[in-house]
Amino acid sequence: MSPIDVLLNFDILFSIILFAVLALAEPFLEKWLHDLLESNPPLCLGWDYFFAPLLRATAIVLFVYVAYPALFGINVAPTIQELAASANAKPSNLLGVMFLVGLLLPLIPALNRHPEFVLPIQGALATAYIFAWLTNHLHITAASIWPGGDIFLLMVLSSYLGHRIARRFGEYIGQKLDTAFNTVGLKAVGQHIIELLVQIPVILTYGYGLGMQLAM
Repeated sequence: MSPIDVLLNFDILFSIILFAVLALAEPFLEKWLHDLLESNPPLCLGWDYFFAPLLRATAIVLFVYVAYPALFGINVAPTIQELAASANAKPSNLLGVMFLVGLLLPLIPALNRHPEFVLPIQGALATAYIFAWLTNHLHITAASIWPGGDIFLLMVLSSYLGHRIARRFGEYIGQKLDTAFNTVGLKAVGQHIIELLVQIPVILTYGYGLGMQLAM
């Protein structure tokens, strides 16, 4: 498939919609839980340090699962269950790995200052896992999870610039919504959702870069 075919693929579009729904739900769940547990600060912290990373890990894993195999620019491939069986793994294991990665990455000082890279790293790792399962199933030993310097540079630039553009655009959209509906707080919601969504192209770029090896 060409990059345009990938973007217009039904599975890719559905995975983006699913990811958007979960991204939209996150700030509302956060506010609901914080209001509910206002008198219990430790449980409020539980959202910040447990439930929010778990929700994002779930969103990433679902995105990769649903987007497969179009994620790699291919139309036909073994199922996720078949790949996991070949790799002696369980699909649910990936969620645990992504959750752990989501907890640990923000502890790295450089990533703590640049949180826009956390989600793409999680997405790339999840994509790499599935790609490794696929190449193992197909007995392809020459393929690598390194997409090439050009793809990597494009991913970094897309993540960095996309985050900054999304912050401004999300703030603008949120302010318009607050004005239109006479509300307060939609600006932060708009920023949050768009900042998450603009990282999807980074994951798609990485997946397509890996998939190019299968066509060689």
